[in-house]
Amino acid sequence: MFNIFIIIINFFIFYSIFICLVNLFWKKKYKYIKNNESLSILIPARNEEKNISKCLSSIIKSGTSFNEILIYNDHSTDKTEEEILKFIKIDKRIKIAQTKKLEKGWIGKSFACYQLGIQSNYNWIVFLDADTEVTGKLENLISLAKKIN
Repeated sequence: MFNIFIIIINFFIFYSIFICLVNLFWKKKYKYIKNNESLSILIPARNEEKNISKCLSSIIKSGTSFNEILIYNDHSTDKTEEEILKFIKIDKRIKIAQTKKLEKGWIGKSFACYQLGIQSNYNWIVFLDADTEVTGKLENLISLAKKIN
């Protein structure tokens, strides 16, 4: 019984050391910008032709200070992409994210959000559903996050 207890303790000690080493060597290095209030608005969209225009219009009209709106058109079968392209012509900060085939073990929307997160280019990110209409300035969320954290 005593030997099993020693084995279990040794396992947890070595496991903890292993996790510490992994975190030490593979931890992402982030560059902090002096004024790090650059904002990416990330929108996963699938068959949202009726909603995406209202969403994008509301962001632009809200006066939100953002650096990019990145939209993941998740293999829509309607005219979602055409609606997005209309807005890309109006505002160059609006971009379509690179779409990938759904990988094994993922669910559609969470995979789309993951892809948006890794393709975004700025320090602060806000995820919005394509059927959302913005009424306030989204950069206020950055101030709130800094205050809480």
